[in-house]
Amino acid sequence: MEKQFVTTSESPKVVLEIHADLRLKGWDELQVAAKTDSEDNLSIEQQEDTIRVRCTSDCKVSVPRQANVTVEAVHGDATIKGLEGELTVQEANGNLNLHGAGPTQIKTVRGNLSVKNVGGDLQVTSVDGNASVRDVQGDLIISDVVRGNLTLSDVSGNASAKVDGNATLSLDPAPGEQYDFTVNGNLLCNLPADASVAVHIARAGQVTVNIPGVELAQAGDEPIEFTLGDGDASLKLSADGNIFIGSQAASWDAMGHFDFDFDKKFEGFGEKFAGMGEAISEQVTQQIEAQMEMIESQIEAQLSGLTARLGALGLSHEQQERVAERAREASERTSERVQEKMRRAQEKLDRKMAEAQRRAEQRAREAERRTHVHERHAGVKEQRGWHFDWPSPPVPPASTVPLNDPVSDDERMVILRMLEQKKISPEQAEQLLSALEGKGA
Repeated sequence: MEKQFVTTSESPKVVLEIHADLRLKGWDELQVAAKTDSEDNLSIEQQEDTIRVRCTSDCKVSVPRQANVTVEAVHGDATIKGLEGELTVQEANGNLNLHGAGPTQIKTVRGNLSVKNVGGDLQVTSVDGNASVRDVQGDLIISDVVRGNLTLSDVSGNASAKVDGNATLSLDPAPGEQYDFTVNGNLLCNLPADASVAVHIARAGQVTVNIPGVELAQAGDEPIEFTLGDGDASLKLSADGNIFIGSQAASWDAMGHFDFDFDKKFEGFGEKFAGMGEAISEQVTQQIEAQMEMIESQIEAQLSGLTARLGALGLSHEQQERVAERAREASERTSERVQEKMRRAQEKLDRKMAEAQRRAEQRAREAERRTHVHERHAGVKEQRGWHFDWPSPPVPPASTVPLNDPVSDDERMVILRMLEQKKISPEQAEQLLSALEGKGA
């Protein structure tokens, strides 16, 4: 296999034109290297800090991790991984599989697109096949269309897309973020049970929402709108097919009705969680610092023995100094990259902990609200003069209810639940209780 390479800086500009399949990866060497089956099919040209690679057969290319890469065209399938600099793919005529890059722009993909772990914004113009996107540390913008199906999860910023097929979305809305999806097929959207987002559904064949506390109004000409939590984010959905919005977490109702001591369980929960978060963050920071110290010790040990090894090779003092200096520079770059990755990991942990604390506090507020509702409903028999403009369904005839038998706790619970769900009024609740006790015949 033919191999060519050139020496570069840490972050060169690399331009690729590949007329077959491409396998591109980032590495720690300050070189751009390319392999193919014949030297006649491969050329590498260097002008200052710009390297252009052309190949007419399947090609494997390695570049420095911080390189800024532009793929002008790849006429087969492309696999790209391990990059940290900016990436631009102008034209991919087959499938494109991307795992690891900095801010990324993808213009045209003729096949399927699979993207994971983008350290910045991801901008896509069009995908002729299916698209799968995961872990974008920035905004996701698909400006034209995905002509197949879209699967999306874990986007840290804003997100928008137009999809000809079906869409499956797993979103964790952050305050101030905006999400906008238009789908010609069906749309499935998973949200956390404690999400804080204002939902606007402009169009759909049928809408189903399986999130505790959400009851949709009767279908009509007007758009469907509802708010989860405080509505800190915005979610706009439109589909020619059906829309299903579900919760990723079990509902609080699964813990039981009115028999859970929320006050005791959640008293001071926000403060306790804050302390737990600080402890976890401190432990992770200590682990990161320990790993950095270990890496630095390893580098120092390697450099300390380098001079002796170079002397044994018969190199002059000046040659030894130049080689040692390059080794130190390479070690410093490696250390900086590790520190940057650790910093990103710490920032991501901090964001997750802050969001988790916000949700915990929201759950505590919801628990307190539920407790107040229970207390108010439990006192329905002693309170008079209530008036609610609720619809009044017919009261079942007293003759249909067994008389003169004590009212069981289960029967009382059913009536309280009907009252809570606004299916009956307080007066009707009392009538039912009286009928069950044999007082309403």
